[in-house]
Amino acid sequence: MDTNNIIIAGRLTSDPEKRSTQSGKEVTTFTIANNGNNNVLYIKCVSFKALPDDFTQHVKKGSLVAIEGRLGSYTYDDKSGYKRKEYEIIINKALYHQEKGEIK
Repeated sequence: MDTNNIIIAGRLTSDPEKRSTQSGKEVTTFTIANNGNNNVLYIKCVSFKALPDDFTQHVKKGSLVAIEGRLGSYTYDDKSGYKRKEYEIIINKALYHQEKGEIK
């Protein structure tokens, strides 16, 4: 049986960006940096459903977050006309670290 489930923690590289699609669907995107085994990975994350308001109000660049979701990909043509493939985590659940040492 194949599974596509990812759980990863890291720090936001910038504040989350919220926008709405033409159909009115809310989309939130951000990138996290994960420093596992002294090898920093920068991972794009996207939520196509509304994240809790307290998440987007309390997290900012540098915040520690934990993400659960699935790996997704999309292709596009770059400025030179080459096809590129990007990978991102499509968020199912997002938690953030509060200053008192707890994950919410």
